[in-house]
Amino acid sequence: MDLETFRWLLTESGQQLLAEAGQTSDPEGRQLRRTYTGEQVAAALTQAELRTKAQGKFGDFATGMYFTHDALEQATRLSVSRHRAARVQAAGLETVIDLGCGIGGDLIAFALAGLTAAGIDLDPLRVEMAQANLAAAGVGGATMVADATTINLDPFDVAFADPARRTARGRAFTPDDWQPSWDFITKLFARDAVVKTAPGIDHGLIPEGVEAEWVSEGGEVKEAALWSGRLASVRRRA
Repeated sequence: MDLETFRWLLTESGQQLLAEAGQTSDPEGRQLRRTYTGEQVAAALTQAELRTKAQGKFGDFATGMYFTHDALEQATRLSVSRHRAARVQAAGLETVIDLGCGIGGDLIAFALAGLTAAGIDLDPLRVEMAQANLAAAGVGGATMVADATTINLDPFDVAFADPARRTARGRAFTPDDWQPSWDFITKLFARDAVVKTAPGIDHGLIPEGVEAEWVSEGGEVKEAALWSGRLASVRRRA
């Protein structure tokens, strides 16, 4: 789905189509194509499918959210995101910037915890989806297209990063190939920050003074979160 089609889905006509797409039993949307363009119908049917899949991660919030296939696959379960947000809130910190907000799942968790959150991403479609998803969840927050490596972090108490571990060539196994790179991530640890990484991260990469927390749910380890500054408590936590 391109940005123009997504923006159309936010209109009154687009919302009507989304409602109809969520109720149709025809996966091709033949009846819908009599009223709407093929591209519009395809986008709405995809959203209906992804919203159903997303309920496992986002619960009831998923019914009003917007996704792409890749963004949903990469998104963290809301329960895990809310755990991170609760730790930030408990530390007495108030403002957070998400340095790769995707479709805004972590922004929603931060906002639900009462934090003031802003998100940036290089993908304009994901940025606008994140803004729409904040609205769908009934919470506030700002999003914009920007590069994590050049934005000024000074106005924010906490920097949050979930570096992309996939490139156009597939999965990136070397941290320096992550986006943003591990070199950039390590610089974040000089301040109050939390970084989501894969649970299999090399322990030797974790700098001194940074807490590593392995988060599990339903008996499955979901991620390793790295905490620095005032957010760090112990060296290792599971």
